[in-house]
Amino acid sequence: MPAAQQGRDVALVSQMRAGTHYMCAALRLGLEAQLLRPHDGGTYIPMSDEKILSELNAGNAFTLAPPRAGHHIYFSHYYHPHHHSLPPMPRLSLIGFPLDSFYSDGVVYSDTQYSAGPSALRQHAKDYVFRHQGPEWNFLEERMHQNAQWLDSLGAEPNSLVVRYEDLSDAFDETRAKIEQHVGAFYHPVPRPIVNRSRTFWTGDFASRFDAAALSALRDIFAPAIRRFYPEQAITLGLV
Repeated sequence: MPAAQQGRDVALVSQMRAGTHYMCAALRLGLEAQLLRPHDGGTYIPMSDEKILSELNAGNAFTLAPPRAGHHIYFSHYYHPHHHSLPPMPRLSLIGFPLDSFYSDGVVYSDTQYSAGPSALRQHAKDYVFRHQGPEWNFLEERMHQNAQWLDSLGAEPNSLVVRYEDLSDAFDETRAKIEQHVGAFYHPVPRPIVNRSRTFWTGDFASRFDAAALSALRDIFAPAIRRFYPEQAITLGLV
């Protein structure tokens, strides 16, 4: 695994469908750091700027300066084992309201061709219903439990900051300031993300997005995390 360096190293561990590509690009821009992604054998390899930018929402505009020597962002999702073996460094844990994340995953995995790009822009997204024991549910169920375990573990890692996807919209300036305080001042201003405001976090329209069994199961799986990180939704979902 990489040794700790004198440069500026940051770990980014994210929940899927929670603004991951935006945060990768934002840190790549703000810190002028090379973005590394998980690879075989617990290693990390560089991700090209073309790859970073290709899966962003088209409304996000990033012009990336060459990375500075000794500046690295070690990116992985929560289910990759890689981040457990990193040396001490500032860590960002990027989370999203779990029901929205897995609904978006369902849209992605029900598409005719896989792409990590935004789910809301896909033709079938407006009519999609995430169904318990449907093909997408069965494919993603193991990840749901892994995600819930990861969310429950947050706070145990030293030098970690939890960032909510939703706060990148509702409290952008405050959230950006917290990130900079945690990882160090940015070399370039970071633009606001294009955020999907049709998510149930904002609309409360659970009935049109999930069948009753899926909503009930997701509510049970993520109850502790929702109470802890999304208390406003815990009230809506009857978890208090």
